[in-house]
Amino acid sequence: MACQSNPQLFCMSPQHGLGEPRCGKRRGDKRYATAETRRAQDRIKDNSLGEGKVFACVDGGAGASFKPSDRPNEIMFTAPERPGKHTVTVASPAGECPVGENDANTAERCTARFTITVRRPSTVPEQRPAPRNPVREILSVLADAEGRQYDVFTPEQGGYFDSDEVTVSAEPGVVPNLEIIGVRAEASGSASNIGMTTQRYTLVGDRYDVLAVEASETAISSYVLNAPLDVCVPLPPAARHDVSDIALVADNPDGALTVLSASVRIATKGTNVCGNLCTIPATIAVGSAESPDAIPTPTPEPESTIPDTGGTTPSGNALLLFTIVGTAVTLGGVGLVSRRRRARQGIPAATISS
Repeated sequence: MACQSNPQLFCMSPQHGLGEPRCGKRRGDKRYATAETRRAQDRIKDNSLGEGKVFACVDGGAGASFKPSDRPNEIMFTAPERPGKHTVTVASPAGECPVGENDANTAERCTARFTITVRRPSTVPEQRPAPRNPVREILSVLADAEGRQYDVFTPEQGGYFDSDEVTVSAEPGVVPNLEIIGVRAEASGSASNIGMTTQRYTLVGDRYDVLAVEASETAISSYVLNAPLDVCVPLPPAARHDVSDIALVADNPDGALTVLSASVRIATKGTNVCGNLCTIPATIAVGSAESPDAIPTPTPEPESTIPDTGGTTPSGNALLLFTIVGTAVTLGGVGLVSRRRRARQGIPAATISS
């Protein structure tokens, strides 16, 4: 509530963060709205002016409730059911504010406003059923058509894969009920930004493929989990200079990079960068939060240029031909002039006798 500058018996100013609340309220939340009262003639604070007075509060039909409190200049505000921003208007007690020149002037003198935001209620998390394995024999290892082995992940036990370089783990409930999958991870070459459509991170170290197969040992092209897998890869030496700016990123088929939530962990095998995956298979790598160096491009071969006149530049052979023809024309012209001069002077032309 803002204190009015117009003369009146008393005016109100905010206290305890009222006016524009720093945080919103949820429906049904209660809060005490406290105002300071000041004398209109000299603006000196005098909270005793509000003792025993009843302030009128309205919220434009939003549905909030207001109750006087046992403390002076204080009202209990109960947030309405409807979420959104609501304007609450507080009016001076009847008879305590001088009438203005018109209704608008009176309202300006005798009322104050503040805005309160009512947030939506928090969403209650969905209760998932307890993890359940399929009712059949479950193998501990699966294999794909190339003979690569996959550790089995189940709804009740979760799973763990360790290749001595990269690890993949899942808690119970990550794999959907009544299903099992095989998971493995392996290095697939050096990480590079070539072909990336975004350049927010410089990829360093190796690139890793996180793969999956069904219970039938058929390769999975896309599998959505109930919760994220935890994947850890070694921290590359090139990223050790500043571990605060590194992340685990997924290389998407369209060339974009998805930054995964990442953490650096010290393990018995060394320092790892770990992150979460909700969909497999995936290709991941460690990224440093900086733009990569520009990829060098070959110097283009020189090409014939078009002059300003719009014509074309002649080739070297054409220039040589033009030079020979020009020289012949020049010599021919000189010979013609010489013969005409001899004729005027009566000098006979030289002849060659056989």
